[in-house]
Parts: sequence; structure tokens; C-alpha cells
Amino acid sequence: FAFKDGIKALFPKTNKNTEPGMFFLINIASGGLAGAGSLLIVYPLDYARTRLASDVGAGKQQFNGLIDCLRKTVASSGVGGVYNGIGVSIVGIIPYRGVYFGLFD
Repeated sequence: FAFKDGIKALFPKTNKNTEPGMFFLINIASGGLAGAGSLLIVYPLDYARTRLASDVGAGKQQFNGLIDCLRKTVASSGVGGVYNGIGVSIVGIIPYRGVYFGLFD
């Protein structure tokens, strides 16, 4: 929600009563971009949560907590390693958040 207003300010101002189509498109675009921006922040935590969940079971655990998981991933794969698979998530979040904000703003 915080990103959407800042991104929406980058688009031209429109009146929802006189230009409803353009207002709707700007809301979709700014909502989609805001969703993608927020995903960039939370995706490494979601990645680590998934890795930690798959690390539970028989045998020795590979990771010893969230920070350890992120550190070992960055050490072995670089910073981009914690963003493995983000492309699919971005492709999904842009229309999801775009339609959400386009319809409910």
C-alpha cells in the first residue's frame, strides 16, 4: 500500500469521473508495480522460509536458522541466489495486485 501512492504519483493526474478508463489503467499499473516492489523486499525471507521447511527431517540439518540460511545462500550463489524463482512470482503478483487496486481504489 505504501508503494502504490508513490508510484501512482509518477503517472499523470486523472479524474475518475471524467476519465474512468485512464484512472483504472493507472491504478492497475501502479498497483502491479507496487506489488512487484514489495515482493523484491519480502522474497528473500520467503525463500529462506521455504528452504528451512525443506531442511527439516532425518539427517543433519543444512541450516541453523533464518540468518544462517541467507548467509550460506549468498556465500554459495551470490545475492541473486536468494532471488531464485522470483520471475514467476513477479509475473503472478503484477496482475493480482494490479486488478486488486484497479477495482478497489
